[in-house]
Amino acid sequence: MSECSEVLNGGVFDTVIVNHEISINENLLEWLKKVDYHTFQEKVSGGLNIGFPIVTEGSPPIPIDIGIDFSEDDFNQWKIAVQEGKYRQFTENEKLQIVKKSASEVIVNGWLECLQLTNKGTGLICNVLSDKKASVILFKAQFIPHSPTDVEVPIVKDFTVTGVSEVIGLKKDDEIPIAGVTATIKREGKSAVTISLNTDKGTYSETIPEIIDPPPEKEKPAERKRLVITESEKQAAMSKLYRYVIDKWIERHHDLGPGGIVRVEELYVVEDYKVHFKILFHHVVVTPLHLRVSTDSYMEDTVDLADLDSLNDRDASVIIAPERVRPAKWELYVPLREIAEIILKEVHNE
Repeated sequence: MSECSEVLNGGVFDTVIVNHEISINENLLEWLKKVDYHTFQEKVSGGLNIGFPIVTEGSPPIPIDIGIDFSEDDFNQWKIAVQEGKYRQFTENEKLQIVKKSASEVIVNGWLECLQLTNKGTGLICNVLSDKKASVILFKAQFIPHSPTDVEVPIVKDFTVTGVSEVIGLKKDDEIPIAGVTATIKREGKSAVTISLNTDKGTYSETIPEIIDPPPEKEKPAERKRLVITESEKQAAMSKLYRYVIDKWIERHHDLGPGGIVRVEELYVVEDYKVHFKILFHHVVVTPLHLRVSTDSYMEDTVDLADLDSLNDRDASVIIAPERVRPAKWELYVPLREIAEIILKEVHNE
């Protein structure tokens, strides 16, 4: 996260903090490693309070002296330490001391205000950066000073994480820097994860719920193509359908009278696999007075060839009841499923 280093460009840091892609600590160190003694003295005379961060082999890092005069011999010893690789980064507390003692009050206040606005708060700020349902969780802790006098960053006293197999990047005695430090937390399976951070300047705790798998998605039924009936299939189906209903009529009523006929007039696809049929029954009856009474009635319905079970216990029907020969009436009921199966046998769609 931004350290607002651009705000420090004014004044004594104008040629010291020049690369905003790296931290202020790294800018300070890179400048010291490259600067000559004459330029160093100019900056010190201009108000820069800085020391030389070194480390002696086999010993803890030596604290730097901030705000004292350094001779050319001191400077040359630093250059030797650099050549021998016996130098270290500035700590966060050293950085804050250098900024506070070197920059003007206006610049320091502007820098702190930028930090507070950019990072939305002050003090110890902690966030989970990754998706809380992820197996690898990124946890970030940072410190934003409350005021120019708040120059000591937090030190980790204890960092405990449960429900995990590995934690990388944050441990006891670490500093919590302004730019922040990120811990990589590897969740153990799908367990809940509890994060507890205890520092000398505040605490933070959070429990990330266990991962609960969503219910399995219901399989979507395969999309059906619209049924296509060729002309030859249509004629074959109509012929079989005619034979079926005429046989059913004869079985029940013997015939349709002199000149009576059955004709399948319509057979077509309505939608998807739904087929509509229409069958004409032309019935003729001769009265005792030798009058011919003709009646046209229809057996008509729609069947779903893709769902034959929906046709169970359903009938197609035709009723013939000529007014002139009442109360005579002829009826025929046939199972819709049998009609659908006759049509389906003649259709060869994949």
